[in-house]
Amino acid sequence: LALTAVPDEPPRLAVRLADISTAVTTGARLPIVGTLADDHGLVGADVSLGRGVPDQPPTVVPLPRIRGGELLVELPADRPEFVPLAPLGLAVGERITAVVTARDGCPLAGGPNSGSGETWLLEVVSPEALQAMLEAREVLLRRRLEASIEDLTAARGGLDGATGADGGPRAADRLAEATARTAGETTEIATTFRGIRGELDNNGLLTPELQTRISDQIAEPLTAVGAGPRAALADACRGAARGEVATSALAARADEALAALRAVLARMLELESFNEVVERLRGVIEAQEKIRRDTLERQRQRARELLE
Repeated sequence: LALTAVPDEPPRLAVRLADISTAVTTGARLPIVGTLADDHGLVGADVSLGRGVPDQPPTVVPLPRIRGGELLVELPADRPEFVPLAPLGLAVGERITAVVTARDGCPLAGGPNSGSGETWLLEVVSPEALQAMLEAREVLLRRRLEASIEDLTAARGGLDGATGADGGPRAADRLAEATARTAGETTEIATTFRGIRGELDNNGLLTPELQTRISDQIAEPLTAVGAGPRAALADACRGAARGEVATSALAARADEALAALRAVLARMLELESFNEVVERLRGVIEAQEKIRRDTLERQRQRARELLE
């Protein structure tokens, strides 16, 4: 009987922050997803939140999902482990670090072992600053959708007047390639919009209006286009490659997909214009409030002068 001594390995962590960026508000929560594992079983894990203040130890927040003895703990994207930042009393402009550490129950000399994930550096910003960042991201996504529609429109135009044994198939091939590119772009754009919605939620900024605008009027319609008209166009392109779909039918499918994409884009433009109107109205309200404060201060100053 041969026996071999094997050293006890430290816990292994593959964790990340989901639906949140390096900019957070004072009332944010950190959603942690991924896996924590150990060869003999975990006994605990926590998140250390450091504020970079001399002589101030980090705030340690335990992860309650690890009760002890688990060989593997999964934190799926639909059930992340949330770590709130509000109890720290953060101020805008601060920078904090966050790192997940897990421990095993090794009873041997030198144990227990511990393992840590990557260290995240977070900057605390105001709600207005974070909303401005997300709105800028939305503008870039809209431009990507516009470029994707233009690409598909150009490929669709190649079907007009395409004749002959070579012209028709070549135009259909170009349309199939553009359709594949559009599929990748629209899927990624819809996913990113869901991420924006999640980031607003995790920073305590999600309102029913934002939920409706981002999810119900942009992300979900884009996904529906992918599952409906765009998928039908991809099927028609494959049928055309086999000679089973006529050019006229392929063009009709392309027109349906383009109409659906343009409807989503028009909604995005409409919502952007609405946001600009709201922002201007907000500026008018702030200006009126400043005038009111200045007027009151001037009245108080005149009253003091009269008393003197």
